[in-house]
Amino acid sequence: MHELNLLLTVKYDRTGLLQAYRPVRPCGRDGYAGAAVGGNAALETGTMRPDICRISRKDIAAMTDKLKLTCLDCVQVNGVPADRLDANPKCGTCGVALMPGKPVAVEARTLEKAAKTDQVPLLVDFWAPWCGPCRAMAPEFEKAAQLLKGRARLAKIDTEREPAASQRWNIRGIPAFILFRNGREIARETGARPAGDLVRFVDAAVPRS
Repeated sequence: MHELNLLLTVKYDRTGLLQAYRPVRPCGRDGYAGAAVGGNAALETGTMRPDICRISRKDIAAMTDKLKLTCLDCVQVNGVPADRLDANPKCGTCGVALMPGKPVAVEARTLEKAAKTDQVPLLVDFWAPWCGPCRAMAPEFEKAAQLLKGRARLAKIDTEREPAASQRWNIRGIPAFILFRNGREIARETGARPAGDLVRFVDAAVPRS
C-alpha cells in the first residue's frame, strides 16, 4: 500500500514551533481549506510565515508528536516536536530557551516539576560551593551541555541552599549526577568526571534513535 500525500498549509510561530493544518475541502484548483491539528496555542497574528508543502500522513504524525518540556525559568510545561529540539525552541509563556546548551541553576521546586513531567532527558548535577571536586568539574559540565544540546538538558542544584533536594533524591556524596526522563530517575553516578564520560553516561541510559 502506497503512502497518500496530502497538501497542507504549514505555519511556524516566532519561537519555531509548528502549526500544521490538515485539508478539509478544496479551495481552488490547487489549494485546500484546513483545520488546525497541532501547534502552539499562543500564536499571534503577523508572527507566522506560511508555506505550502506536500507531506505524508507519517510526516504529520511526526510533526504533531510533541514532547513535554518544563521551562526551567517559569516552570510552565511546553510541548515541543521531537524533531525541533535542536532548533532552539523557546517557552511559549516567558520566551526563555528550553534547550539552551548550557547548565541551568534550578531550585528544588523547579527540579521536582521537571523530574516528574519532562519527556526529554534531564541530567542534574547535585553540588555545593564548598565542594572542591564540584567546582573543579564545573567546566566539564558546561562542555557536556554543549555536546548534548538538542538531545538532553543539563541543570545544577546547590545542595547547600536546597538541603531538601539531597534528602528527596537520597544524595550521599557530591558531585552526584541523576538522569531523569519520562517522570522518573533512569540512572545516576557519583564523582567528578570529564565531559566525555557524562556524554557516554547519557548515551548508555538513552541510546540514540
